[in-house]
Order: sequence, then C-alpha cells, then structure tokens
Amino acid sequence: MKFYKDGDSYVVILKLGEELFGSLANFATQNNLKTAWFEAFGATKEVELGYYNLEAQKYVWRVFSGPLEITGLQGNIAQKDGQPVFHAHGSFADESYNVVGGHIKKLVVAGTCELFITPLNLKLTRQLDDEVGLELLQAE
Repeated sequence: MKFYKDGDSYVVILKLGEELFGSLANFATQNNLKTAWFEAFGATKEVELGYYNLEAQKYVWRVFSGPLEITGLQGNIAQKDGQPVFHAHGSFADESYNVVGGHIKKLVVAGTCELFITPLNLKLTRQLDDEVGLELLQAE
C-alpha cells in the first residue's frame, strides 16, 4: 500500500494480494483517521459479498473469484469500541460483462485498487438497532 495526501483527502493505492479492510485498518491507524467516506475502483481476485435478509435479520454470503473489475465501490469508516469499522458496497464485472454486487465482507486485490478517501470531522460510530438487526451509523 502507498498513499498520497491532497489537502485533507487521500489517494490510497493497494497492490496485488492486499486485503481491502486490513489495509484500510492499517492506513486509518497510521494516519489517526477516525471517520471518512471512500470510493474506489480497480480489480479483485476474490470478493465475498452479502445480501441482507431483513426478515431473517442475517446476511447471505457468497464468494466470487476473479479476476473481476471493481466497477464501483463506496463505503465509510466509523468507530466501534475505539477501533475503525468499515461499511462498503460494491459492484464487480467478470470477463463476460456479468455484474454482481452487494455488501463487501472481504476483498483481495488483483492488479490494483485505487481509493479516494475523504476524512470527516464528525464523529461517527456504529450501534446495534434491534428493529433491523444491524449496527447502524450514529453521529456523536
């Protein structure tokens, strides 16, 4: 991973084999980044995606192996118990131009993943909402 600072924002470049959330956790810790929004594109050699079944209040997970183009990826960084937590969704295309998308649980980079990260001054945390069964974003 390498990164560049531009004003208050960052461009983060992940390389082949790097895992998205582990790399983001290291980046956030090294740069004292508490909350942010991010977007990215690039390629993945493996991504685990989830679909949240609201009625059952649980995710259904599926692994997709690539290489796959990251056609769009958006997410945020918040805090839970003093640690960075990530929420990201993405869409991914295969060589036949078929696209899948969902909540990202794990993503391993193929080629590169280029992220644009915008830090926020607002303190955001995640707290469990019993009605939907998810840890939802809260501002403090």
